[in-house]
Amino acid sequence: MESGIFGFCNPVLVWPCAISKHLEPEHIEAIFAHELRHVRRRDNLAAVLHMAVEATFWFHPLVWWIGTRLVDERERACDEGVLETGKDPYIYAESILKICAHCIASPLSCVSGITGADLKKRIAQIMSSQPSRKLNVTKKVLLATAATAMIVAPLAYGLVHIVPMRSQLLEATGPRPHFEVTTVKPARTGDLGFDDNLGPTAYSSPGQSLRAIIKFAYRIPSNTQLIDLPAWANHDHFDLQGKIEEAKVEELKKLPWQDCTVQIRLMVQSLLADRFHLKAHVETRKLPVFALVLDKGGSRMTEVSGVHPAYRL
Repeated sequence: MESGIFGFCNPVLVWPCAISKHLEPEHIEAIFAHELRHVRRRDNLAAVLHMAVEATFWFHPLVWWIGTRLVDERERACDEGVLETGKDPYIYAESILKICAHCIASPLSCVSGITGADLKKRIAQIMSSQPSRKLNVTKKVLLATAATAMIVAPLAYGLVHIVPMRSQLLEATGPRPHFEVTTVKPARTGDLGFDDNLGPTAYSSPGQSLRAIIKFAYRIPSNTQLIDLPAWANHDHFDLQGKIEEAKVEELKKLPWQDCTVQIRLMVQSLLADRFHLKAHVETRKLPVFALVLDKGGSRMTEVSGVHPAYRL
């Protein structure tokens, strides 16, 4: 085993006894300087945090690429720190090669050792003794701003566009917009469709049942939230077409996609009220909800009480 820093609350240097006989005192001093840099930089803590990120977002290739880059950068930063203390680059590079010749890499990702990253590239950088570029105040501010934006921007977008479960049922708070011209015709069995189409000036819903049209118009996610429909509303299908007046088209083009869809849904609500004489209201009902429970005797279904918002039509 190679030497390495273990732990991040009270870090400990793990030093194999057998390795000392292969190293000169100046080699040991250079390795200690490298390990001390890991402690001061809190590299073990950063490694543990990234391991948690990898466990959560294991499916994302960018996360694994970032992990590799973190190892490369932490070793390069420690190498630069050792050289800045005045250590001889030749002695330091020889120390790393001697460790590699007599030890294997640490099996733990959160243990900071002296090996790691691209060894050939590291040795070349150490021997070239290129000074590291320092970050000025402007660059530090830009980096901090970029990091803050990466965290805050997704959270802000989620908070702005979050849709609470109970508000998924779309209701008009004022006068609903209307189509300029609407056409409703019974659909033939062979022409049944499954999609709503929104063009630049019109809306069409070919071969849809009344239940499907209502679910689209009121944004109802589940069939259990739509009750008291007549039987023909599930079996009879209709071709719906609605033409949008030109002034409204120009207004819709200026709206975000989500807001534009809301306006179309409200127009379909007006169509349902005018052509099908649909009346609807929201009420809360207790519906039977079952949970699958596993116990020693096997699985069983247990009824639990649940409250569900529902549309009564």
